[in-house]
Amino acid sequence: MDFINQFHIQIWIALGILPVISLIILLQQLANAKKHKQLIAYYSKFISTRQATNDLIEVIIYNIYNCKNFFIHARDIVKSFQKSPDNQQQSLDQAVNDFNNLSIQLDKDNKMSVDRSYTNDIPKHAPSDSPFKSIWFWLPVLVSYSLLLFVNYKYNGANNGIMLAVFFVVILLEIIILYFTLNNFNRIKRLKQYTEDQLLTIINLLDIRRIFVKDSAQKLTQQYNQLRTYEQLCNSIPQAKEYLKGLEILKRNIAVLEQTYRVSDINVATPLIAVGSLLQKAVKEKYNPEAKSQNLKFINNIQPGLSLYISQEKLSLLIDPLIQNAINSSQPDQSVTIKGIPKSNKIELEIIDQGNSITEKDLPSIFRFDPKHITTPEAGYISLSLRLARLIVSTLGGEIKVSSSQKAGTIIKLIIPKTRGQNIITTTPKISKVTTPLS
Repeated sequence: MDFINQFHIQIWIALGILPVISLIILLQQLANAKKHKQLIAYYSKFISTRQATNDLIEVIIYNIYNCKNFFIHARDIVKSFQKSPDNQQQSLDQAVNDFNNLSIQLDKDNKMSVDRSYTNDIPKHAPSDSPFKSIWFWLPVLVSYSLLLFVNYKYNGANNGIMLAVFFVVILLEIIILYFTLNNFNRIKRLKQYTEDQLLTIINLLDIRRIFVKDSAQKLTQQYNQLRTYEQLCNSIPQAKEYLKGLEILKRNIAVLEQTYRVSDINVATPLIAVGSLLQKAVKEKYNPEAKSQNLKFINNIQPGLSLYISQEKLSLLIDPLIQNAINSSQPDQSVTIKGIPKSNKIELEIIDQGNSITEKDLPSIFRFDPKHITTPEAGYISLSLRLARLIVSTLGGEIKVSSSQKAGTIIKLIIPKTRGQNIITTTPKISKVTTPLS
């Protein structure tokens, strides 16, 4: 093949180096853009989980801080009935004082560990490092022009000045393309690094909160066991029976605090399970019998084909309290409905009751902590079920919506993606662990 000789091969190499480098950089840029999109998905899930965790913990701390009033009132009643203090009365007084001090300390530690100074802004733009600072710009340019000059010098008789000028112009155009390709690559790479740093900061802050939650749950459990020893003493005095109510509130909040610790560990692998069959079983064995015991009609509209990346324990923690709330808020002869609708990339679950509707004043604070709008003031504490559900849905990358009216009743709608549950962060954090003051 005489028309393909060393001259042509070396010319094509000189002209082909820059396009090949540009193509490699472009493919790497697309990979970085895909990774950045994935990081944004991770980031939004961790941000919503962090916010839901903070809101839930604030409510728990508020409940704990206020349930001490039941203990203090009962202690004062016991003192008034027992004029001469005995050892048990003095021990009760000490236990209530210890719990009072612990509740104050938890409130302070919670404010210290929440880190409200951190912003939730996802970087949208990033400056690009100049391509002139990159060896991937100068090295191929130098090789291409050097090879072109070498070919022209070696085969001076085989080419003329016009062709040499054309080759130089072609390489110049390739240099311009390489410049913009490398410039965009650097911008995407920097944006990916910014987002990764933000994500790792969120993971670190969430880890600090989980340390606080675990430590608080252990301390409260110890206090609860200590306070329980005086349950019979306070129960023997009718006016001091509020002590038992305080214990019930404390036990409930400790349980949710422990659940918060387990649920907020979202960077773990979860199995794909058939949600529909589990819900059908729960309807048959738990929900329907509970509704019938209170003269309610339970309507099952769960469609087949529901599946999620979720553990069975987390599914139970999500649905059971919501169903129980719907049953508790309903009147005899009313109905409670559960709907399950599979979509192409998500599932939708709805729990509908015809009980007392939530007022427009209370709807904005149904998830966020607002002590001025307590949905259950007669209970002496703020309800946790919806807030825990919001946290669980956030860990799954979904959302929860609540609407309420006298005609339609209260509708709790859970929208959960099918595929985001198995996403795991495998990058080694670049930010050092910061220990909480409680550790």
